Amino acid sequence: MASRRVASASASAASATSSTGAAPPPATAAATARRTARRKDASVADVVIKSSNDIRGFRHVVLTNELRCLLISDPHTEKAAAGMCLPVGHFHDPDGLEGLSQLLVNSILDGHGEDAFRKYICEHDGSAKGVTYLERMYLSFEGDESILNPALDRFVKLFLEPPTAPYAGAGRSGCVEKKECDILHQLHHHHASKGHPYYKFRPDNWQQAEFNAKKFGKDIVEELKTFYDKFFSANLMFLIVYSRGGLDELQGTVETRFSTIRNSNRNGAELPRLPSGNIHSKFFQVVPVEAHHILRFYWPVTRNIKNNEVGALKYLIHVFGFEQEGSLFYNLKKLGWIMHGDATERDCNSNFSFFCLSLDLTDEGLEHYEDIVGIVFYYIKSLRKWGPRKYIFEELQDIAKRQFEDETVSLPLMQVDHICSNIMVFPVTKCLIGSSAPSIYPAKKIRDILNVLTAERVRFFLASKIFEGQTDLMEPVCGTPYRAETVMIDSIQKWTSKIPKLKMHLPGPNTLLKPVKGKDTIPCPRQMAATKKSEHKSGDVIEMVSTRRQLQRIVGKEPNPGQASTSLSAEGLVQLKDRVCIIYDDRMLSHKPRRTHPENPERIRAIYDQLQSDGLFERCAVYKSEKAKLKDVLRVHDGAYVLRILGEKKLHPDAIKDMYLNDSSPDCILLSAGAAIKACRLVAEGQHKHAFAVVRPPGHHAKKEREAGFCFLNNVAIAAKYLKKRHNKKKLLILDWDIHQGNGTSEIFYGKDDVLFISLHREPFFPYEDTAGATNMGEGKGKGFTCNFCWTERRIQDGDFYAAMDYVVVPLVLQYNPDLILISGGFDAALGDKLGDCKLTHRGYATALHKLFQLNKGMVIVLEGGYTMKSLGQCVSSCIKVLCGESSEVDDTEKYCALQSTWEAVLKVRGLLKEQWSILSSDIPVDIPARTRIKDPDKD
Repeated sequence: MASRRVASASASAASATSSTGAAPPPATAAATARRTARRKDASVADVVIKSSNDIRGFRHVVLTNELRCLLISDPHTEKAAAGMCLPVGHFHDPDGLEGLSQLLVNSILDGHGEDAFRKYICEHDGSAKGVTYLERMYLSFEGDESILNPALDRFVKLFLEPPTAPYAGAGRSGCVEKKECDILHQLHHHHASKGHPYYKFRPDNWQQAEFNAKKFGKDIVEELKTFYDKFFSANLMFLIVYSRGGLDELQGTVETRFSTIRNSNRNGAELPRLPSGNIHSKFFQVVPVEAHHILRFYWPVTRNIKNNEVGALKYLIHVFGFEQEGSLFYNLKKLGWIMHGDATERDCNSNFSFFCLSLDLTDEGLEHYEDIVGIVFYYIKSLRKWGPRKYIFEELQDIAKRQFEDETVSLPLMQVDHICSNIMVFPVTKCLIGSSAPSIYPAKKIRDILNVLTAERVRFFLASKIFEGQTDLMEPVCGTPYRAETVMIDSIQKWTSKIPKLKMHLPGPNTLLKPVKGKDTIPCPRQMAATKKSEHKSGDVIEMVSTRRQLQRIVGKEPNPGQASTSLSAEGLVQLKDRVCIIYDDRMLSHKPRRTHPENPERIRAIYDQLQSDGLFERCAVYKSEKAKLKDVLRVHDGAYVLRILGEKKLHPDAIKDMYLNDSSPDCILLSAGAAIKACRLVAEGQHKHAFAVVRPPGHHAKKEREAGFCFLNNVAIAAKYLKKRHNKKKLLILDWDIHQGNGTSEIFYGKDDVLFISLHREPFFPYEDTAGATNMGEGKGKGFTCNFCWTERRIQDGDFYAAMDYVVVPLVLQYNPDLILISGGFDAALGDKLGDCKLTHRGYATALHKLFQLNKGMVIVLEGGYTMKSLGQCVSSCIKVLCGESSEVDDTEKYCALQSTWEAVLKVRGLLKEQWSILSSDIPVDIPARTRIKDPDKD
C-alpha cells in the first residue's frame, strides 16, 4: 500500500515539474539515503497512536521532493485546516537581527499586497497565524471546508519564493510593555552567556529587526531572502492537512500542489548547547510591576526531548506539585508562608531546558524567604534520599493515559498546531501523544536530574516592592529594576540547617488509580484508598465504599460521636444516591493563578473538605467530569474566540487584570463546561433527580465572543443548549442568584422564548451592564423572558433573599412550569465575602433552595462565584443537604423582614412583568411596613 502511494506521489510530482519547468536538484548519496528512510517511515506510519474514541483517519506521505505530509480525515469536522512546520526558530536568528525568523513568518503571511494570504483567509471567515519558537516555526490556517483547495493553492505559494517586503508592523524600537509573567523570565534570559542565542532571545524582538537592520546598514529584504533560502527547503518541512475529505482525495490534493516546493537538500542547523557561563549561583532581587512577592528558582537541565519514553522531568514536576500532607507545598502553606506553588519546565528544546519552581509568598513568607530557600533544598535532599518511587511514576503514567484517552477532538486549527509542536521532534506515530505519556520508568535519569538541582547551579529571583530604591541595575528589554548577588554555597547550607522542624514525606499510592489488595476502607476523592464502579447506567460513577463501621454510622445502626444520628436505612442510602449526584474533579485544581487571586483552586478544595466532613460523598453519587465537546461549546460561543482562549491561550487586553491562563487552563475550562453538561445529562436521563456541579472556572459572565469576570465558557448556557439539542427540553428556567448579574447568560438568551432567565443581583454593581436593570426584560419574541431583580443596597440579608424568592421566583416557576431548573449557584453574597459585601448565611441559601425543592422539579446547580472559603463550603453543603431532602438547615420564613428597597424591587418587577406573567398581577399578601427591616448604620 505504501509503495503504491509513493509511486503515485512520484507521478504527480513529475507531472507538476514538467508543467512548471522547474527541476529538482540532483540527488546526492545522502539525500537518496534520507529519501529511502523517509519512504520506509511512511510505509509504517499510517497507524498514529490515538485514543480508542478517535475515529479519524491518518496517512503519512513523503513526496518526491522529500516533503513529508500528514493527512488527517475527520468525517465530522465542519472546518478544514493546514500547517507547515520547519526546524528553524529564534536560535537561528543572525547576530544583530534577533527576531528575523518571526519577522519572516509575519512577512510571509501578510506579504504580496492585495494577494496577502492572511487577508484572503480572514475575508472567508477563517484565521491564519505564524508562530516561532526557540528552534522551530510553523504557519497554519483554518477555514470552511469549501475553501480548502483555493486556500491550499495560495498556501503553497508561500513556500515557493520569499516575501518581497517586510511585515508592515515591523520597525519599532524601545522597551516593551511590562508584563508580570515575563519580567523574571526575561531577566533570566538576560543573564545567559552573551554569545548564546538564549541570551539574544526576547518575545517581541521581531518588531525591531528592521530597525536593527537599518542601524547596522543591512537591507532587511535581502536578509529575509537569505534566511528564507537557507532554511525553506522541502526536505526540512512537514505539511499537515486536516479535512473532511477522504485520505486518497487529500493525498492527490497535496501531491498536485506541494511537490513543486524546492528541495535544496539542506541540513538542519546545528543547535546550541546549554547556555552556561554566568548563569548559575545567582540571587536576584527584583522590583515587580504589581505589589506582590514571588520567589522563583531555575536549574538548567540537559534533556533529550526526542525520546518521549523518558519522563524524568515529568516525574519531578509531578512530585514537586504534590499538595498532600508531607509535601513541600503542604508544609509551606501550613507555615503560612506561601499562597501558591508551581513546578514546571521552561524553554524546552532539543538540548536543554530549565526546571522552574515558582512560589507566591505571603507577607510573612517574604520575611522568611531564607527559610523557604532552605526548605526547598532540604526537600530536594530528601528526594535524593528517598529515591525514585515506581508507584508514583505509574500513577503519572495512568493519569496521562486517561487524559489522552479522554481527550476531546478540538478545533482543526488547534489540532494542527498541536501536531506541529510534536511532529518535528517525535516519530509520526507519536504526533498526537508526544511526550505526554512516558512508558519507561527512568529511575537513573530521575536521580541524575536530582543530582543537578544543587545550590551551585541554582539561580533564584525574589520579586517584591520592598526593593524599590535599592536596585542598581536595569534589564534593558522590559526596563525592570534589579540587583544581583553571587550566592555563597555556605549561605544556602546555613539557611537549610536553620529551618523549622517539618514532617516531610512522599504520599502513599493513590489507589483510586491502582487498587491495593487487602484494603477495604475508602476515604473520598482526595485521599481514596479504594473505589468500585456503581451499577448506574453510566459506568463512571465513583461510589464511595465505606468500612463496616462507617456504613453503620450512615444507616443509623451506630451513631457517629458528635453527630446527630439518622434513621436512614441501607435501602434509603441507595435511594439517596439515586436522588442526588455531585460532579467533582481534582483536575480543575490545575487552573492556578501566578499571584494572589480570588478565583483560585482553594475554592473547590474548601467545598470538597466541607462535603467530606459532612458525609455527603457517602450519601450522594459522585462523578468525575468529562471535557465538553467542541460541538456543544460552539452552540454558544464563537469559534475564533474559542480558538483564542483554548488554542492560543490569549486573553483579551481588557481582561488581563481580572483573569489568567496557564498551560492547564484550557483543560480545566473544558472540564468545567463538561461538568455542567454531565450533571444535566444525568438528571435529564432520569438517573438522578438533582445534581450539583462543583466547577471552576465559573461561567456566567462569559459572552459569545468574550471572557469576563473570571469566566471563559458560559457553563450554564452550554448545558442549556445541550439539553435542548440532545434531550429535547422545550422549556428551561435558569435562576442566577450570584450577587453579580449573569450578563453573559442574559445576553445569550435575551431574544429567546424557550429559556426563562432570572437574575437576582445588586445594581449598580459589577459587571455594570446597561442591560442589568429591571426594565431590561428581553426583546422580540424573548420579551418578558428575562427578569432582572435588583437589590440597590449592599449587605442584604436572608430576608431580602426570601422576599425575592417568594414573590418573584417561585410564582414565575409555577406559571412557566419548566422541564428543568438550572441554577447558576454563586455564593458571593455570603457573610464575609468581600467581593459581594452582603450578609447571607448558609441557612439562607438552604432555605431559598428549599422553596424550589418543594415544587418537585428536577434541579441542576452549577457553581459560579463565592470567594470566602469557609462560607463557600458551608453554603454548598447546606444546599446539597436540601437536595437530599433534609430540612434541618431550613428556616421558618413566615415572619422574615426585608429592606424597604427590597420590597420596592419586588413591586417593580411584578409590575413590569405582569403583562407576560399573569401570576404577578395580584397584590402580594404582605404587610410591608410590618415586615420592613430598619437598617442599622453601624452594621449595614
